[in-house]
Amino acid sequence: MIARIQQLLTLGILACAIVLLIVLWETSHTAAWAVFFGILMSHSIVLAMQFAALPWVNAADAAPRATYHQLLRAWIREAAAAAQVFCWWQPFCARRVPDQLRCEAASRGRRGVVLVHGFLCNRAVWMHWLQALERRQVPFIAVNLEPVFGSIDSYIQILDKAISDMRLATGRPPLLVCHSMGGLAARAWYQASGAQDSAIHGIVTIASPHQGTRISDRFPSLPGLVNANQMRHGSRWLAALAQKETAAQRGRFICYYSNCDNIVMPASTARLEGADNRFVAGLPHVAMALDAGIMRETMALLDDASSL
Repeated sequence: MIARIQQLLTLGILACAIVLLIVLWETSHTAAWAVFFGILMSHSIVLAMQFAALPWVNAADAAPRATYHQLLRAWIREAAAAAQVFCWWQPFCARRVPDQLRCEAASRGRRGVVLVHGFLCNRAVWMHWLQALERRQVPFIAVNLEPVFGSIDSYIQILDKAISDMRLATGRPPLLVCHSMGGLAARAWYQASGAQDSAIHGIVTIASPHQGTRISDRFPSLPGLVNANQMRHGSRWLAALAQKETAAQRGRFICYYSNCDNIVMPASTARLEGADNRFVAGLPHVAMALDAGIMRETMALLDDASSL
């Protein structure tokens, strides 16, 4: 569903830009091109506002303050990553790299990976990961979380099936890798499923709003956006989830967070008490899911004989 929505948005924006380019061409070539590229790059203006607010939002946060140079680089990196993910990979490439489950590596019992995307995303946000895992012949399943705006609890069955399928194919507990809201879906699954520690190798979360995010504080709570409301800072859903979790469960998590995260803010809200929290400087929200350094560290966990 999200692919279809983003296809329509991408093509609609492109069509609007082309129409205005044609309409304004006779008046002024310069103005026509300025409007054309202005429309195509409008998302970078929204991102600029987010990064401009970060020094204020993170002023009292425990994470190291981002420098202006880091914020500038993060803005440029996020603008490029957002265009690539939301205007190409997700709308048009979601099925380009299929799950690698019934493969030779799985039959040999090599440990697999279950990839869990975040809000307004689909499995294609993991494109770099899918290609890297395929090259390395690592079994993987990249889920699609639907309904798109449903409760995070409604994703528990999707994760449960993917984890069970991977265990059945490889005979080994998989590693879960989650971006943004996907980390909360993994926590909800872990708490609700009653799974034993041996069911998974561990859970890696990247830029997940474990304590919610204040980016939504200035927006009204909308009944149709259930999962978005659950991710609000201090939400009842997050409080109930934290109350039911055990220290042992949280100890199975590695959580990456950054002082340039433009969605999960303040920065330390992506930390999970009792987990292995790893700070990475200067990385914005979507680009964190594409970061080569985080990918390398996570891939190394597959060869670790011990669970997290």
